[in-house]
Amino acid sequence: MAKTHAGKQYASLDTNHHNLGGVASHHASNRVATSTICIAGCTVALVVLLSVCCSQTIQRNTNVSAYTRVNNNVLTAPDTIVFVAYGQSNADCCGAPGYTVKHPANVLQYFDGDVYQMKEPMLGAYCRGGCMWSRVGDMLVDAHRLQHDNKSINIVFAATALPGAAIEDLVPLSTAAGRYFEVVAKQLPTATVLFQQGETDAIRRTPPDAYRDMLATIAAVAPSGRIRVGVGTRCADSPPYPPIARVQREYGNGPDLDVLGDAFRRPDRCHFSTLGLAKAAELWTAALVNVHNFSTRVIIYSGTH
Repeated sequence: MAKTHAGKQYASLDTNHHNLGGVASHHASNRVATSTICIAGCTVALVVLLSVCCSQTIQRNTNVSAYTRVNNNVLTAPDTIVFVAYGQSNADCCGAPGYTVKHPANVLQYFDGDVYQMKEPMLGAYCRGGCMWSRVGDMLVDAHRLQHDNKSINIVFAATALPGAAIEDLVPLSTAAGRYFEVVAKQLPTATVLFQQGETDAIRRTPPDAYRDMLATIAAVAPSGRIRVGVGTRCADSPPYPPIARVQREYGNGPDLDVLGDAFRRPDRCHFSTLGLAKAAELWTAALVNVHNFSTRVIIYSGTH
């Protein structure tokens, strides 16, 4: 059923199950089936990326009762910036848990037609750990206050990533994850897509030309073409993979998270530790502040290990 807020209509997202790798889903009108990944036949490397055993299933976090609702008018307020996070596990909440949002009145999240205060794990996320985006939100609020005499701004994120996904699993129209992303992107017409993905394609050695074409298809669905692409290809025993990283760098507008080595990763050497989440958030913040006329007086990490 559609929901109407602030004079706008938002389609409710279906919460049926789907399968990763012969993705079976229900798709009717603007409703998308996307809540459960059934994982089977995984390689060891992909199990690391998913952080679950192959025989298990994981679901998007839909427990809205644990979060504080805010008025949806914030979505159309002039002092609000909206982002849709898309990609695989490092765009989800598969990092170390334990972060408390500094500015819960200003750092928000969108899920299923409603807006809530930000809290980890994010609504719509598959993993139940920590996220880059809660930290990015806090950093952007701090940066804006520095630039604008302590005036606050609202930052809204929507979590749409699919842990373990190759880019072919994320293409709009032809995949369940892509349809979910497309619906959310249409619901948030002022949003900018933040795309962080590539580890699975590095492991698979996806041809860079094919990766480029699929990434362009995703970018075409971004609201008014607004997309920022981060570099990310390293995971566990798979080192940074230049052919995919070069395609990501062609966009020239996102951070390079491949510079964050094992010292910034959890024991699986793929997902970010508490320190790694902070550094990844700093890098994403640095990529965003100039676009939105924020102060650049944020701590930026430039190490490689």
